[in-house]
Amino acid sequence: MKLEFEQKIVPDSLYEELCFDDFLSWFDIDIPILPRKILRPMGREKGEEHFKMLQDLQRQVDEKKLRPEKVISQSQKLPFLDFVLPFYESSSLEQYHLYSLGKFVSENLLLEEIEMKTLPESELSACCLKIREILKTYTQKGFSGLRFTTEENRLREEIKKSEKEVDLKVSKYEGEIYEKTGLKMIYPYPKEVSRDSDNLPKILDCEMLSVKPKKDINLVDYRLTPAVKNALAKKNLLTKDFNQLMKKKLRKINRELYPHYMEFRRCYEERKNKTFYYALLLVKQQQSLCLPLFQTSCGCKFR
Repeated sequence: MKLEFEQKIVPDSLYEELCFDDFLSWFDIDIPILPRKILRPMGREKGEEHFKMLQDLQRQVDEKKLRPEKVISQSQKLPFLDFVLPFYESSSLEQYHLYSLGKFVSENLLLEEIEMKTLPESELSACCLKIREILKTYTQKGFSGLRFTTEENRLREEIKKSEKEVDLKVSKYEGEIYEKTGLKMIYPYPKEVSRDSDNLPKILDCEMLSVKPKKDINLVDYRLTPAVKNALAKKNLLTKDFNQLMKKKLRKINRELYPHYMEFRRCYEERKNKTFYYALLLVKQQQSLCLPLFQTSCGCKFR
């Protein structure tokens, strides 16, 4: 977490004089969910609310009910989801988004277990439980990938067999090209051959290749046999069918997740806000700082 003042709030000369760089560096804590925080002026009401929150948390620390370092340690496991939320809102979450979402709700629920001794249970935590259950239904352990049906697994196996068949045919084809021309090809990429190349005559005579002049070079490409073309077409068709099934599954997952979007968004923002206070409290404890008290009148008191 990197703390920064809003621009033009503190004059440069005063900023340097008060060594704010050193002070703010105390808060440089690796917290993915809260990489940056802009500090802005607060009115009295906001200020009282802000410091009351810190005082309440400090009371929990004093009563040995809260350990800031333990809470921050768990908070550091929460992924940053700002880039995921627009996809969630538009029901267009992809598989890699589901992993991040699952990681967040799981780690957040563990964090709430730590907080239960100190803070009232949040009504928003229920949405994390619902989201986790939906994701567990459709994804593998740890949300690492989608869970496949029997039909989907069958297609995956057929694709693997088809890919192996294509690899064997293409490898054999490339071996024959090399034997005839001395040219090493890597499917599906064409190759540039200079016009003064020693093996250009062999390449031009090879029925397995096509040659197109291009400025001062020749662009050499494959001239595939029907057997190789058929193997590629079969693999592409199977892949297309599988991808359609995956798109259908993702649409279903998005439909089930969407009703929980607004609750989750509030939960996510609330978690970022809490994390900010925990970080402030941790630094207060580490650096032996104190919290200010608001007074209704000017003056000082002697004790």
